[in-house]
Amino acid sequence: APAFEHVTVPDVFAHVASPPMYFTEGHISLLGKVGTGLGAVLIMAVIAWSFGEDRSNGQEQHGDSPHFWRMFIALMCMIMCLLNYADRYNISVAIIKISQERGYDKRLQGFIQSAVYFGLLPGNLAFGHLASPDVLGAFNTLLVACICWSFATVLTPLCADSSLGLWVFIRIALGFFEAASAPCTYQLAQQWFPKMQAGHLLASAVTGQCAGAAIANAFGAMNDWRIVFYVFSSCGFAWCAVFLSFGSDTPETHSLISKDELYAIHEQQREEKSHQMEKNKDGSRPMSLLALVRQPVVLGLMVGEFTYAFLWFFWLSWMPSFFHDAFGLSTGDAGALGMISYIVGMPAPFLWSKLFGSCFKRNGPSSLLNLRLLFICITFLGAMLGNALMLLTYSLVSPTLAMLLVMIVIVALCAKVSGQSALVVDCGGSANSARVGGLMHTAAAVSGSVSNLVVGYFLDTPNLGYLGVFTLTILVSCLGLATVVQTAQVDVIRQSEESK
Repeated sequence: APAFEHVTVPDVFAHVASPPMYFTEGHISLLGKVGTGLGAVLIMAVIAWSFGEDRSNGQEQHGDSPHFWRMFIALMCMIMCLLNYADRYNISVAIIKISQERGYDKRLQGFIQSAVYFGLLPGNLAFGHLASPDVLGAFNTLLVACICWSFATVLTPLCADSSLGLWVFIRIALGFFEAASAPCTYQLAQQWFPKMQAGHLLASAVTGQCAGAAIANAFGAMNDWRIVFYVFSSCGFAWCAVFLSFGSDTPETHSLISKDELYAIHEQQREEKSHQMEKNKDGSRPMSLLALVRQPVVLGLMVGEFTYAFLWFFWLSWMPSFFHDAFGLSTGDAGALGMISYIVGMPAPFLWSKLFGSCFKRNGPSSLLNLRLLFICITFLGAMLGNALMLLTYSLVSPTLAMLLVMIVIVALCAKVSGQSALVVDCGGSANSARVGGLMHTAAAVSGSVSNLVVGYFLDTPNLGYLGVFTLTILVSCLGLATVVQTAQVDVIRQSEESK
């Protein structure tokens, strides 16, 4: 591109560029279109089945127990996360072509992909506070943030074609406003869903992340990578219009919810309290971020999220590059393998949530903590297994078998919705879920920044490469598992503990 003829890479990143890379003409294959369509149909069927079975199980206690508006909130959160991740990770495939055109090495690629996390770092703290019910609330915060990150998305191609500095700046701005998605989702889960069903909303969010990653891998290899940014920014504005018309902070403030659905929500929440699932009956009061950080469970969640994010963001950011570098695939083929991997992962959060619900019903409220710990173990041990097998075999197996190992990692990491993520709603209560979620995802933003820089450094170092990266992911999994298991609790953090 002529606009980059005089761009100079900063000295700190001025390492020897990777060998020339050759590409087939970018296009969306028939397999990609069919796979995306089938994935969308499959996840809609899983959502309907997931909520429908819960309704049939609750009819004896709560009459018809309608779920329409809870399904709507879950669906909107899923679409929001889809757009969020598609906007964020469209660059993961496109950067292969861009780097070939402009001579960017792995370290500079890692820096560019880390820029979005530099924005997420302060954004999680800011929006974790703003999304709390005593400030702006999740509804208003999410609406404003989505409008802003959609503007950042539509400006990305212009900034990228202007200068490297502007490109990095708009990526930081994108990350700052996209940070609102996590704390707002946790707050909506706490206010709209009983504990047994809160995993549905969190599952919707992670499913949206998988769908967004699949779309980013599918469309990132287009001849003109800029088009997808314009498309998804338009979708972001459309989402805001729908959410403004039909969304709300709580069931009580929703203008269209039926009395039966509202009654069912209140009855299920009352039953949970009567079983002492929250020993203080969620009499939580707003706490400062500093006071929350002093809580062992919150600190443990932050460390756990740091390690989880390292594993999750590594594959999100580097999967197309891995298939391209390790197997010599074209950009389009590398993106197709990534797309298929995340399509397979799309139903996983709902299936984990459904399994958790079945175990909870069978074992009762007293099993809540043990079930959370079980799903935390599945998350980290499954990811450890997949990455360990990749470490031992990726240089010997075919790209298809390597993709199957990646699927093991993705599916295992999706179990987080019923384990580590759900602990945020458990211990945060109605007053602090958004704040705890903001703190937790601040740690994730730090991890995203560090992981992309570290992976870029490893890949540019001959004695490390992907072998060093996979070894590091195994060690990170061990740290996350040990920390969260030692500090997990399902009781709401009490105001009286703030002084401790």
